[in-house]
Amino acid sequence: MIPCMYVNNLNKEKYVYRAVASALAQTTPCEVLVTDAQSTDNSWAEIERAVAEAPRGADHIVRIMQSPVAGANNFRSFSDHWMWAMDQTEAEWVLQCSSDDYSLPDRAKACMEAVATNPCSAIATTMFFEKPGQENRRDCSGFPTQTGYVNPGEGLIRLAYGSVIAGYNRDFIKRSGGFGRSTPDVFYGFLAALDKGFYVVCDPQHVHVQHENIENLGFQGKLLAASGDDSLLLNELNHLQLMMLYDSTMTRAIELHPQGIPEDAYQAGANAIFGQAQALLRARKVLNEKGLRPMVLA
Repeated sequence: MIPCMYVNNLNKEKYVYRAVASALAQTTPCEVLVTDAQSTDNSWAEIERAVAEAPRGADHIVRIMQSPVAGANNFRSFSDHWMWAMDQTEAEWVLQCSSDDYSLPDRAKACMEAVATNPCSAIATTMFFEKPGQENRRDCSGFPTQTGYVNPGEGLIRLAYGSVIAGYNRDFIKRSGGFGRSTPDVFYGFLAALDKGFYVVCDPQHVHVQHENIENLGFQGKLLAASGDDSLLLNELNHLQLMMLYDSTMTRAIELHPQGIPEDAYQAGANAIFGQAQALLRARKVLNEKGLRPMVLA
């Protein structure tokens, strides 16, 4: 079973070499697939340079492709790019890596050994966090702390799906569809847990780099970089997007499971939506008091 180590990129020329090199360094044979969403910086040259000179940990199949999906730096464009990429491989398992992060050499090996004896729709490992330019990795402080399956509802409540780096069964992704304006880790994580399972290997095999960048797609980087009114505006928008994420995740879960989903999972989703709605109202009240208008959702 040869997995696909998949690196997706858009305008990350400073980091994409390292991400591609980390895929090539995998110690078990992989299909290394790198897709670029028509970057306007020097990303493509850095991708080609990595493929030409980065050491390889095994005999990989390497493919680099320009995506026909070019759009704004938002989740909807990313979702379209992601679903296009899923049609470019026939691998049973796709292990995703954002181009500003990087995987450790045994990630694919650890994942494939786990799925051989633990049927699942998503396979994940824990990960390190790192600040740019610093070798100060620390273990992920999130959930879970033991190897095994994550309960769907508990995973949602305890933020398991964003605390690890996941790979997915490609057939599961095709059945689940695109994640739209949602973050893929929570969307697919919860759906995978409801499907054949979300299995986590508690062995950090990936590094998530905590960038302070207000232009970043993820909210973590935006909030780290923001200050003053920007921080208040982004906080309000964050709660809006989280509410939409949990709503779209639950809506898709119900569509995929018309016979019903476990009560604890349903309750966890309902609580998540309600909690973010309350937080959104509090954040919007602060904006009103300061005379600020909410940011427009792209």
